Amino acid sequence: MSMTEKPTFYRRLLAHAWRVAWEHKHLWLLGFFATFAGFGSVSEIFFHAFDRLSETAPRLAWIASPWYLLPGSDTIVSIFRISPYPILTLALFLFAATVFLAIFVWAMVVSVGAIITSADRVGHGHDTHFADSVKLGAMKFWRLFWLLLACKAVIAVALLVTGGNLAVLVRDSSLVSSLFFLLSFIVFTAAAIAVSIAAVYAAVEIVVRDAALRPAWEAGWRTFTRNWLLSLETVLLLLGVNVAVGLIAIAAVLVLSVPYVFLLLLSALLGLKIAVGALTGIGAVVLLVVIVAYGSFMTVFQVAAWTRLYEDLTTHGPRAWLMRLADWWAARSGK
Repeated sequence: MSMTEKPTFYRRLLAHAWRVAWEHKHLWLLGFFATFAGFGSVSEIFFHAFDRLSETAPRLAWIASPWYLLPGSDTIVSIFRISPYPILTLALFLFAATVFLAIFVWAMVVSVGAIITSADRVGHGHDTHFADSVKLGAMKFWRLFWLLLACKAVIAVALLVTGGNLAVLVRDSSLVSSLFFLLSFIVFTAAAIAVSIAAVYAAVEIVVRDAALRPAWEAGWRTFTRNWLLSLETVLLLLGVNVAVGLIAIAAVLVLSVPYVFLLLLSALLGLKIAVGALTGIGAVVLLVVIVAYGSFMTVFQVAAWTRLYEDLTTHGPRAWLMRLADWWAARSGK
């Protein structure tokens, strides 16, 4: 079997994802909200797992004081200390926070469905419209919500269990504890990656084929178990693209910022405090816009790539690059 088949498949996959993300910039707004769902960024589970463990381990003191795990606990304490009507103020604060959280979660989940819908339509040669995509995403809200919630719950449990083992390791510092932590870290990280990829496939099944939650999960898990090697290759491929685009963006910002840095230094040397403040503020806003645009673009790109991959896996059945490499090597060795 020719080794040229696999690169063609990957080029087609990346070209489709790039076309969806670059030519349909209205999807970047949806990508901004979908970014917070972590949808499509499966590689972050593995490559950022230890960092999250390091941040989570000190919080294991919740066994003694669970109050401080409550988001906004410092704000609630401040309300009781400062407000003359703490109960009323707290009620208003909780109401406003609940409304904001509900709207944000709705936008986040609907954005995932809308991007999948748009990527599917573009892949079939159709145009995509913002309002239609949002409407179709909203129609699948509850199924996507419960799917993403269950996926995040599994990842959270894996993180807590592994973090507990890390706490034991820190306390005991024994060889057995080290081996047990390493083993649990590998097992639970692999489980989190598997569940995340299967959830991505299930979400595509829900949006594209209007499947119910349980059949969609079964289809997603079945697709992953049958194509786990190719799925992991895709994780690494998308990670490489993410890093490459990030480096290009950083290089572009550094080159384009040369006049800005010159003006900032000149203003500082001349003692123009107002100009320095204005330039600093403008630079911060521009940098924030670049970061948001980059994150939104990459989210749309990755969701589009996973959508196309799932459709290819369920229709054309491409094989993993390592399997093709093994076939190519065996055929060459047999000559």
